[in-house]
Amino acid sequence: MNKNQMSKYEGCRCCRHYLVELTCSAFPEGIPLVIISGQIQHTEILPKQGNTIVYEAIKKSTTDQMEE
Repeated sequence: MNKNQMSKYEGCRCCRHYLVELTCSAFPEGIPLVIISGQIQHTEILPKQGNTIVYEAIKKSTTDQMEE
């Protein structure tokens, strides 16, 4: 299990690689529906992905952590 898999998976919009319009650094042409829909968690490199980018949770700021 790698470091990325240890963080709680919260979906694409909580990933530091998420960009806009359902794209990300891993899938600049569009995030596959199976990932966006939550059918699979993108915590491992997918076949034919073309890069090694996987889910990494956005680090919370100190202010966010204090509110929890």
